[in-house]
Amino acid sequence: ELSDSRVKKLMKDFDTSGDGALQLDEFVGVDQFRNKLEALAREERDAAAAAKKAALLEAEQAALAEARLEFLNESEPTTTDKLVSVLPY
Repeated sequence: ELSDSRVKKLMKDFDTSGDGALQLDEFVGVDQFRNKLEALAREERDAAAAAKKAALLEAEQAALAEARLEFLNESEPTTTDKLVSVLPY
């Protein structure tokens, strides 16, 4: 089943007159139609892969930022921290 956006894209590509309907001279062979469908599917897969990669990168950056904050550890020192530390409190 074709999505509405894919159908609109196909109509836009094959409707050379721009009237919103395919005329007899605008019909194409099955091979050309299949090639166009495959190209659209490939574009959608590439866009989905790029979005997934961007989401993974964003998650990795968020985890890195959280690790940096954890590393700073700006919370109040515990009694153990005070006893072990050589720095005065």
